[in-house]
Amino acid sequence: FCAENSIKAYIINPKQSHNFARALGIRPKNDKIDARTLYKFHKLIDLKDIKVPKIDQQAKTLSSYLVSYEFALKQRISLSNHLESLRDKRLIALMKKDLKRAKKLEDKLFNDILEYVKQNQNLKEDYQRLLTISGVGDKTAIALLTLFKTYQGTNRAQITALAGLDPVRRESGTSVKYKVKNSDEQCVISNL
Repeated sequence: FCAENSIKAYIINPKQSHNFARALGIRPKNDKIDARTLYKFHKLIDLKDIKVPKIDQQAKTLSSYLVSYEFALKQRISLSNHLESLRDKRLIALMKKDLKRAKKLEDKLFNDILEYVKQNQNLKEDYQRLLTISGVGDKTAIALLTLFKTYQGTNRAQITALAGLDPVRRESGTSVKYKVKNSDEQCVISNL
């Protein structure tokens, strides 16, 4: 809305505002209190940081392609799992046809993503750079490229957390044993 109507704004991280409210000792939450807290927070913002937000159309398009690809991927996996449980030959034949159609859709969407990246020079260069990283293939590079374009200005640790690759230490009860587990963010992990 602000970008479309050229309205200056400062986009605040919800965690920042929450921590600011806690630092002020404000515990109850309602619209009136939130408005007062944000008003106090705005006094700390430098005027040069308040500007008209820019919408990166490439990032938006790339993100929508990736969401569609992930949706098609989930559909194909769901069909494949359902096919495993079937016993009736007619149903199996019908589901196999649907599975082939889902696989074609998945492949087409991924090829469309690659084509879109190759048509845009800066996306193509960033994509090629990501492919030079050992262990990063086409799908991971696309997912990382989308994260980097969508969340510009984030550091390495933040991207790692967004990708769900940040190890989390989980301890249970009084046991001294623990598991290191990655968080459940689906964007990159589903593509690995």
